[in-house]
Amino acid sequence: MFVVLRDTHELCAKDAVLWEDLKTESFIVARSEIGATIRNYVIKRLAALHQRPDIRQSPVARETLIHLVGLGQGVSLTSEAVTSMPFPDVAFRPIAGNSDAVPFSGVWRLRNSNQALRRFISLARTLSKTRKEPNVSASQTEHERKPDLRN
Repeated sequence: MFVVLRDTHELCAKDAVLWEDLKTESFIVARSEIGATIRNYVIKRLAALHQRPDIRQSPVARETLIHLVGLGQGVSLTSEAVTSMPFPDVAFRPIAGNSDAVPFSGVWRLRNSNQALRRFISLARTLSKTRKEPNVSASQTEHERKPDLRN
């Protein structure tokens, strides 16, 4: 997750932002299903800091919402994918220590023979399997971590 800031915001001086840094900020989110998810996410994260966040919902698309941040209307959150798009007067900073997964879903027709879609789904399945594997315990020796490649 990345926080969307006006490029003159004092938090732009940081390489990464902590939730503690955001506890007094005014958030703006879209009035949509995604906006509701972001709203609930902000509430959850700031409630852990005993803060009740100031969140305003706006009936606009994501791109317009980011422009509102550039106009000084508040801060918002977005995924890393959006950070590669240029927006005037806006800066993106990662939220440090943020290990939460952002849920997403997709729907497709089984009869869809689009090869790019099939490769994407295959990649998503592969990545989801690697994410579910447990981390190697720090107590394991170096020998235990190396796979046996003799066969």
